[in-house]
Amino acid sequence: MPLPAFSYYPLYPKVYPIIVFCYICRMKRNFRRVDFDQIIKKEVKEDHRIGDQVFLMDEYQLNPILNCEFVASENLFIEVLSGKGYVEVNGERYKVSGHSLIGYLKGQSIKIHVLGKGAVQRGAAFSDEFMEDMYMRALKFNDIRSSIITNPVVSIEKEQEYGLNVYVSVMKRIASDGGNPNNLMCAKQVTLALFYGPLYKTFKKKIESETMLSPSISSQFFTLVENNYLNRHDLSFYADRLNITKSYLYRCVMSTSGKAPGYWLNYYMVSFAKNKLADMKITVLQIALELHFAGLPQFSKFFKKQTGMSPSDYRKSLL
Repeated sequence: MPLPAFSYYPLYPKVYPIIVFCYICRMKRNFRRVDFDQIIKKEVKEDHRIGDQVFLMDEYQLNPILNCEFVASENLFIEVLSGKGYVEVNGERYKVSGHSLIGYLKGQSIKIHVLGKGAVQRGAAFSDEFMEDMYMRALKFNDIRSSIITNPVVSIEKEQEYGLNVYVSVMKRIASDGGNPNNLMCAKQVTLALFYGPLYKTFKKKIESETMLSPSISSQFFTLVENNYLNRHDLSFYADRLNITKSYLYRCVMSTSGKAPGYWLNYYMVSFAKNKLADMKITVLQIALELHFAGLPQFSKFFKKQTGMSPSDYRKSLL
């Protein structure tokens, strides 16, 4: 004989809080905070490293950061083969669907939520030093970096899959040959070939789409900086060209890149200076004048503040 209906009611106030508590715990578990730097050191073995600047990550090494929240201690790219979900970068949400490549910059706050068994296959983390050297070798690489900042998720087409597979295979071969002193240089050239080969059309198409359909303040700022950083060091110039205030420019660039506009302006200037300092035929004064500093003392003070060493000491370190 069934129990009277009222006999179920006493259980409700006891069971309901437990259900709510379990749901909250599950939500917390989905986005638990992890230390990305420690994961790299612990999970990525020696035969998946190229010096201390490149860390190749298979599905096994990437598992600890899925459905987690972390701050990227390196520049990170993750390939998603299938499945659906989203990623959050500095609080902005981006949809992930199908075969995609996700890119993050060091210092950005990240959440990854991608569903589907085996959806995330592989990835690579690059140090700032590695990326900076590529910027110096190809200043147009900044177009790609700007694209990553304004929209970190790109779709991978069938014709690009082969190029990605070749890239990963070559990088693993380089990593396994740990005794070769030219490994880092090889890795940089291969990575440049990837971005200017199989992936270039995707990034270029996305940049043009953003420019025509939904202009981004951040994207326009980076274009302006790339074209003017040699002679315009004042942020007021960039804000005026965009017809916005400096404070609004700060909020836009911070929200997409995790860094202030001044940081990126200095980044371009220092990258240019380091590239020139590598050429021993060019004097430090010539570099200072190319960057439109009033003189050598002003340039030396700026360079030391940004890098921790004087231009001449940096040049000596290259030798």
